[in-house]
Amino acid sequence: MESADVLIANTHTNVAWDKRPGTLCLQTWHGTPLKRVHRDVLWAPPGRLDRSAVATPLLRRAFRWDGPVLETGYPRNDTLVAPGHDRRRRSIRRTLGIAPGKTAVLYAPTWRDDEVFAEGGGSFRLALDADAFPRELGQDHVLLLRLHPLVDQLSAATAHASAVEVTNHPDISDLYLAADVLVTDYSSAMSQP
Repeated sequence: MESADVLIANTHTNVAWDKRPGTLCLQTWHGTPLKRVHRDVLWAPPGRLDRSAVATPLLRRAFRWDGPVLETGYPRNDTLVAPGHDRRRRSIRRTLGIAPGKTAVLYAPTWRDDEVFAEGGGSFRLALDADAFPRELGQDHVLLLRLHPLVDQLSAATAHASAVEVTNHPDISDLYLAADVLVTDYSSAMSQP
């Protein structure tokens, strides 16, 4: 990163680095600003908020940014209508172990700063009763559980027989394709079409 001419990121860069004069840092950000972000959050590690610089109109306030903002759409949704999306969906579902004919429910909640950074240590709780999932929806449904990276190590919430753990799957657009329905809160997973 120290020698980069261009750095492209969709969230905070979680490593310390000194941006060289002339280096372009392109912050693509991710998600729809439905929650507190950047300077609007209740707490962030020292220095983190000074490492990023742009977003959309609601993010302008959070990032203290009055320069140009390019609104180019939502690339991770493109996969839903891209040529060959049906073939790719079948392949991803096969890789995740989702049998044909099963309804896949992607549960992707966001993190809550009041839980994660609570005094005395935070504890994340699933708002969804994963144990009741198979009983209520039946064996023809599968739960894809994707926790936010800030909480995925804080809880044994992923240890449910009824869930396929996909928190560390590298591309959420794959999960959008694999799923039949998304259940979320104000996570950036709730993207605009």
